[in-house]
Amino acid sequence: MSRSEIAVCLKDLTKKFGDFTAVDRVSLEVAKGEIFGFLGPNGAGKSTTCLLYTSPSPRDRTRSRMPSSA
Repeated sequence: MSRSEIAVCLKDLTKKFGDFTAVDRVSLEVAKGEIFGFLGPNGAGKSTTCLLYTSPSPRDRTRSRMPSSA
């Protein structure tokens, strides 16, 4: 997939709350126009992953890329 086709890119996303690891090294790429489902049980880290992508904290180990145009 070329860089111009990627709408969402996460690389090794990790989030810890004290000793608890809520999100552990999540990596994914979603292409423009692709429909992507993010499924899992309660407490799996879905909302935390989305929050980290949209507004990462400098304390969290995060590398993500927002689309260049909306």
